[in-house]
Amino acid sequence: MKIEELVMLEKEHNYPAPWQLTGNGVVLVMKLSKSWKARYGFSDYKGIIASLCLVNYQTSPVGSYYEILFIPGTLKNPKGKHLSISHIFVDSENSMQAGQKNWGIPKKMAQFDWQDDGKTIQVAIKHEGHSCFTFKAKRLGPSIPIIEAMLPITLYQKWNNHHLWTKPKAKGQAKFATIINLSGCDNEDGQGFPDLSNQTILAASIIDGFSMLFPKAIQEE
Repeated sequence: MKIEELVMLEKEHNYPAPWQLTGNGVVLVMKLSKSWKARYGFSDYKGIIASLCLVNYQTSPVGSYYEILFIPGTLKNPKGKHLSISHIFVDSENSMQAGQKNWGIPKKMAQFDWQDDGKTIQVAIKHEGHSCFTFKAKRLGPSIPIIEAMLPITLYQKWNNHHLWTKPKAKGQAKFATIINLSGCDNEDGQGFPDLSNQTILAASIIDGFSMLFPKAIQEE
């Protein structure tokens, strides 16, 4: 095999940034109690506003996959304070490995049962064979366009003693949502997914037909 072919094969296997993705998902903005944050070891995350996202990626460089992620607030870092993902599960090993390597995102594997009939989205997630999260939400009202300028987000992650900053961009059509069910396992050892069932939901939306760009991260030691 030629050197050029080996380089191309390695590049394809590593799935480097940038990534273009499409799909739909649910975004919850939540208020966390200080006692809850302390209980789960989130005291280093500033603020009491958090985000929970469940995503059905229909296209990506590694194919389709499901994802759930939790952002408990901002973390202080060498460039200031930025949102940081504490927990994230996917059902694609290639997504897990590439997410860790490209952006320092601490992805772990899980099993997803995702049902969407156009009106409601229902999700059940298992991690290491144990149920860790169930969720059901219903779409409400007309769609509202979401443009990239409305999402000026910088994500910060620390991975293998490296600092990484990423500025994803996304756009799509959002509808308000009502949450019918949200429950999780009460796992405080850091291996499962935090139980958010007793925290306050401030806003919920379902975003359909979104497109997202995850660029190459800025990286420093």
